[in-house]
Amino acid sequence: MTITELIFHETDNSDLALLTLAGHIEPNTKRYETENLLHVLVSPPHKGCGWHLSISHPERYPLWDEIKAARNTLLPMDKTFAMMFPPQAEYINVHPNTFHLWQVVGKYREIDLLNKEAFS
Repeated sequence: MTITELIFHETDNSDLALLTLAGHIEPNTKRYETENLLHVLVSPPHKGCGWHLSISHPERYPLWDEIKAARNTLLPMDKTFAMMFPPQAEYINVHPNTFHLWQVVGKYREIDLLNKEAFS
């Protein structure tokens, strides 16, 4: 199986309700897994925040093509997503091999990424 053929299987989400009540994840979050041991959480927009995806693997960092496959399969195609690097004091990562994609909202979504003059 190639990375572009990854199949994301929705798994049992019953324990996510407790994490939602505790404030650790957003309501209506869904969990997915793949045959190659990727674990993905997808949270829909909630309280002014956009979509959020976290992707992890138990033994290594997820590969770029795996992240891209998860984004293109599990998130809306008409939205823009980014990996954020917050200040060290605000950095939270429960699992060492996890990456997060966050929906870009507001004025930053309007940046014309193809206009090189905008960045000079």
